[in-house]
Amino acid sequence: MKPVRTLLIAAVLAAPLAHAKLPPPTPEEIAAQQERQKQDEARLAKEKEQLERAQDRIAERYRKESGQVGQTSGGVRKEDLPQNTKQQAGGAAPEGGQRQSAEAHSAPAK
Repeated sequence: MKPVRTLLIAAVLAAPLAHAKLPPPTPEEIAAQQERQKQDEARLAKEKEQLERAQDRIAERYRKESGQVGQTSGGVRKEDLPQNTKQQAGGAAPEGGQRQSAEAHSAPAK
């Protein structure tokens, strides 16, 4: 019981410290933070430009090697799409199969 009481007293005494506020930042700190933010933005813009150039270079090499120079994608043909569900003519939504699942015939849980 004594350790619990000691812990409770320590928590009550430490509670005001947990709610203490930091002083507002000084103008020098604000200026330094803005400078860091500008440097980060410049670095990110440079990295983005390098990434885009690398992606363009890779895409161009792929087109050249596969013989697709200047060709654009024609999209996906309907016969290439998977047909996992049956859809009745004039139906608004796909319908499932006619067989019941194995779970419907399983024994009750014990």
